[in-house]
Amino acid sequence: MFLIVCLSVAFFGAVAAGVGYYLAEKSQRLAEQGVATVGVVTRLSSHQSGSGTSRSMVYRVFLQVDDPAGPLTLSDDLVGEDWRRLAEGDPLGVVYVPGIDGDCQVGDMAALAATLERARLATLLGGVVTGVSLAAAVWVAATRHGRSALAVARAWEQSGCPA
Repeated sequence: MFLIVCLSVAFFGAVAAGVGYYLAEKSQRLAEQGVATVGVVTRLSSHQSGSGTSRSMVYRVFLQVDDPAGPLTLSDDLVGEDWRRLAEGDPLGVVYVPGIDGDCQVGDMAALAATLERARLATLLGGVVTGVSLAAAVWVAATRHGRSALAVARAWEQSGCPA
């Protein structure tokens, strides 16, 4: 049972690391190439995501910004409280990459920096949780078969697998 728990925790840690990595890459690109400006809300939408008992609402805002290459349509997800305060035609701060429809984050450069730090932390913590959980799973599996985790590690190393 403990082995299943370890593997489940490792899976969720890997998911957290993956999502964190994706958000960190997007935020890093926006921080390096992005421009902060004010867009105009053109549309608000919401829809349910997920299935079964794990359903959640996704709130999305669509913006138009004046880009040197011509008007761009951007969209970003928001939390429900922020989404409910908006109406079509409202101005809204956004950071976007010029010339690319859709690659943006609502807010300013300070909010973007905070998102980048949270994403990096999620990547790091997810990786640590995954590593510790997998190590615990190996230890549990090894001790159940009468071998110490150290003996398993030595056998793995002697078989030519990278450490």
